[in-house]
Formats: sequence, C-alpha cells, structure tokens
Amino acid sequence: MSVRAGRVFLGITAAVFFGCVVWLAVASMRHGTISGASAVPIAVALAAVIGFAIGTMLFPRFAEAHVGSENLILRRVLGAPRRIPLAVIDMVVVVKQLHLPSRSGAAPVIRVVLRAGDRTFLAFTPRGDGVVQQLSAHGIPVETVSEPVSPRELAQRYPGSVSLAERVVSALPWLAIVIGVVVVAWVCGEALRR
Repeated sequence: MSVRAGRVFLGITAAVFFGCVVWLAVASMRHGTISGASAVPIAVALAAVIGFAIGTMLFPRFAEAHVGSENLILRRVLGAPRRIPLAVIDMVVVVKQLHLPSRSGAAPVIRVVLRAGDRTFLAFTPRGDGVVQQLSAHGIPVETVSEPVSPRELAQRYPGSVSLAERVVSALPWLAIVIGVVVVAWVCGEALRR
C-alpha cells in the first residue's frame, strides 16, 4: 500500500465521520431530538469510525523507503519521515510471506525487519523489495525468511517485528466464526421456545 493511499483512506473516513456528526447536529437542532430517520448517519458514522480505527492501527507498518548515502529514509502513513543512519543497522531480515488477513483471505506481504545486535528496532512493509537490494549494496547483511509466517510466529522469532494490532487482527476471522455460531445457536434456541 502506498503512503498516499493510506493517507487518503484515513482522510476520507475522518471526513465522512465529521459529515455525519454535522448531519446529526443539524437534524437534532431542527427537530429538537434525534429521530428514527437518523439511523443512516449513525450507521455511516460508526462504519467510518471503525474504518479509521482499523486504518490507524494497521497502516503505520506500511512505508515507502529509500536509501541515501548515509541514511535509510522512511515515509509512513502517519507521522513525519524518519531517517535511520545505516551505521546502526547490523542486519536486515526479509520475510517474504508474512500472512496478514485481508478481505479475500490471508494475503502475503513482504516485511523488512531491521536489527541492531539481537534486538529489532524497526519493522515495516515496503512497496517492493528494492530497499533491501539498496541496503545490501551498502554492505548490510540480509537474511531471508522464505517460508510463510503468521504474525504470531514472526513476533516469537523477532520480537517487535509485528504490531499488537496485526496479531489481534489475525485472530479476528476465528472470532467472527465463533460469534456467528453463538448468534445462530441463540436464534435457533429462541425459535424453538416459541
């Protein structure tokens, strides 16, 4: 994902939320109360808040990076560009298939993990693997993990390489299944009582 696309997504969800808040404020001032017709802006505002929250939790790992003569320059969706001196990077770990959940199932992404000694000090998902080749050209050793890895497995192998949001989101499909089963059981139970 590009930095621009992430920023546009967050901007649109924020604008939709504030538009719905204004819509509700005008409706309540005009009618004196929030009526049943306000269900649409409330639902849209809720969807925008959920989209914004998910975006702010997951987008910080997506970045555009390029290597200068002495620094790695990293642009993220949120925050100012960050400059990391190449001298502090002892090793680059490239995870070729980090399986993050998406709308169509687990989608593999490339994760770059920067290490200093035995600790991870930065991890990000670049738009391509060009930054890895640039770091390798500067003499920084590169280790490649080719097998598919889940966020939980990567967090165990390289602590700090996966955010809490990515670990939680990877469990959400199972949670959705459990909630669905509970709802169906509840509805069937209610139907049998009548």
